[in-house]
Amino acid sequence: MESSIEQFDRQRIKLLKWLLVVYGLWHGMIILYALVGGTIAISFSRLEPLRAFVAQITKYYLAAGLIAFLVFLIFLLKWWLYKRALRKQPAIATAVNDELVKQSWLRAFRQSFIVMIALLVAFEVLKIVTNTALFW
Repeated sequence: MESSIEQFDRQRIKLLKWLLVVYGLWHGMIILYALVGGTIAISFSRLEPLRAFVAQITKYYLAAGLIAFLVFLIFLLKWWLYKRALRKQPAIATAVNDELVKQSWLRAFRQSFIVMIALLVAFEVLKIVTNTALFW
């Protein structure tokens, strides 16, 4: 039998994993749409058949992106309910949010900052090399 602290901790880990997966699918569909939808010109002739094939299934990946976005909103609501339940029980909240968890959050924010800077540089290099822009 696990305690309520372990249940809250396990629930948080599951919610964060699913939020990450669904968010990745949602943005993957956005990037795929940008690549195929014409915002990036594919200038290599050997990729033209691939572009034609993917353009035929446009409605499917747009539907998948919309479904992923809706599931992301559902898990965001679940996360909000989880945080609300933790606020009602401050003793469990302090046990669940111990020093190790706070250090992990800070490490994750630091790594995500580095990834965002790397993506910004990569998109700027892509814009310079291909003379097109991915999103802006």
